[in-house]
Amino acid sequence: MALIAAIDPVLTTGWAKGDAGWNLKEKLGVDFNETTADGRFTLKEGECMGACGDAPVMLMNNKRMCSFMLPEEIDKLLAECMADASMSGAASDSRAEAR
Repeated sequence: MALIAAIDPVLTTGWAKGDAGWNLKEKLGVDFNETTADGRFTLKEGECMGACGDAPVMLMNNKRMCSFMLPEEIDKLLAECMADASMSGAASDSRAEAR
């Protein structure tokens, strides 16, 4: 599963150490245009998403826009994505065993 997180360039919301991009880089251990070692996450810097009032904004796989992505929200989203990936892996493992 490659999860592409595109980060709107309008990121600053007064966080002490940085912004959504900085937070994701720290959590995932990758920089922009890099993929995590397990291949699950790729971090991209996106173009303006026209949602300054909802900043910081992330676009997941060009389908799901996430607004107000403060550190706590990013943590929740990453946990959700990891759980989804685990569920997907378990489902494909059980299908392989059934063959």
